[in-house]
Amino acid sequence: HEDQIQKMKDSLLGESAGSMSRQLQQLQTQLEDVRDRSTEGIRSSATNLSNLEAGIETWRQRVDKVLLESEQRLNQEVERRLQMSQDRLAAELKSVMTMSEAENLRKKMEQSAAQDMRQLTTQVSQLESAFAQNHESVGSNVS
Repeated sequence: HEDQIQKMKDSLLGESAGSMSRQLQQLQTQLEDVRDRSTEGIRSSATNLSNLEAGIETWRQRVDKVLLESEQRLNQEVERRLQMSQDRLAAELKSVMTMSEAENLRKKMEQSAAQDMRQLTTQVSQLESAFAQNHESVGSNVS
């Protein structure tokens, strides 16, 4: 009896140990599968991350290029408009200078004409005086 019980115990222990061994083996296999898939997933994620970083860098370079080109175009437009404003201001200043010069010339001409008129008036007065004196002198010589 005891032998039978012992055999049964041994048999159960053997089956139990074999079953546990098989379960441990299955568990180890499952863990290795999970590890392999995780490693593969990590590698795939690293590759995706690297691709994403490269894409972001490419995009950043494009944005930088577009911003630089926009800045250059804007600077050129500002310079063009500034030059137009400066040209317009120079023309207006020249016009103002021309008007000022014309006004000065007009004043000088008026002054010159007034002086010429005074000189002519003085000469006419002198001629009239001289004529009157000559007329009197001719009249007294005739008498």
